[in-house]
Amino acid sequence: MERVLRRSLLVGAPLFVCARAAPGATPLPPVPIFIRVVDDGGPVASGDFVDELVGQTSSIFAEHEIAFTEAKARATIDAKWAALETRADRDGLADLLEPGVANVFLVRSLRDVDDPKRFRMGVMWRCLKNLKKRYVIVAASAMPTTLAHELGHFLGLPHAYVKNNLMSYDRDEGAKVFLDKGQGETCRRTARGLFAKKELVAAAS
Repeated sequence: MERVLRRSLLVGAPLFVCARAAPGATPLPPVPIFIRVVDDGGPVASGDFVDELVGQTSSIFAEHEIAFTEAKARATIDAKWAALETRADRDGLADLLEPGVANVFLVRSLRDVDDPKRFRMGVMWRCLKNLKKRYVIVAASAMPTTLAHELGHFLGLPHAYVKNNLMSYDRDEGAKVFLDKGQGETCRRTARGLFAKKELVAAAS
């Protein structure tokens, strides 16, 4: 069962104003996302924490004419999803997917399935039973840029090895996190493909 979480942002409103597209180009619709937070005696992540994740995502992608919109009001999901320990746990979230959006789940903890001694801050997961089903999982221990990093994967980006790049693990404290021009082009191309295949559906304005 899901409960709607109150928030200040308007559902369906872009999270930032997208830069103007080149003359003659069809503007890219905002990428619709749907955020759900595990309720484990209370949300495992505060509204302010989620707002910061979303804000960092908006800021980084805005420079590449990519906008995101929360297409549905934030909601909560059952406490059984609080601690994801195994691949099967991650796969289980596929039953909760909403069509036409990038599904985002906020959980209390996310164990590394390749090294069980470690925990992950986030992952873009493909359901092993159906690889067409993919979604983002973010832990309550995440950094402010974790959601943006995982949405970068969702939009086709691999890991990078340039310091302070969004898709790199190599960061200077306090440095600006960025995507380069080629990465921006890849994200826009991937998003257009997802809209064309109806895997993403533009939110009603």
